[in-house]
Amino acid sequence: MSLRELPLPAGTACEHHGRACVELDDSAPKLVTVGDVDLVDGTLEVDLAVSAERSFPGVAWRIRPDAYESFFVRPHQSGNDDSVQYTPVFNDVSGWQLYHGAGFWSRVAIPVDEWFTLRVAFAGDRGEAYVGDLVEPALVFGRLRAPALAGGVGILPGGGRLRIGRFAYDATKPALRGAAPAVEEMLPGVVPGWSV
Repeated sequence: MSLRELPLPAGTACEHHGRACVELDDSAPKLVTVGDVDLVDGTLEVDLAVSAERSFPGVAWRIRPDAYESFFVRPHQSGNDDSVQYTPVFNDVSGWQLYHGAGFWSRVAIPVDEWFTLRVAFAGDRGEAYVGDLVEPALVFGRLRAPALAGGVGILPGGGRLRIGRFAYDATKPALRGAAPAVEEMLPGVVPGWSV
């Protein structure tokens, strides 16, 4: 992997545990784009320090005006079944309530008030996320739901206080380590689409 660092987003410059960083708080927008990157497949890595307060910090990729993919941690839910979550966003509305359970949530111990690396690797309709442990995925996504189209990358401040020490990306198609998700069979009688 050949990671390239991007400039950190605008925020309050500070130092945390001896490391220069940018701090975002409740006043930050819900999505902060980073750099001028346009990816279909790739890897994002961000070094974060989060507080234990209720928040949903994470990363976004394939950002376009109408949709993007997202992965975030819930420090206040550390160790619970839904401590991390993948969800698509369509028309600026997160689908977190629709996409839950296996392939969308996972149980992870979220480091609080210390630096950890969050990595998301994605290719086609597959993806996986790492939280702290960069060897075993914390979550293998059930299937990416937004179209696999090129788009930008960014940070999800998620409310609360978030410190960002590094944001890097690799534009090459990653070798995903997690097992491919099972193919979802449509139940008989399900209406797959409609038009009004």
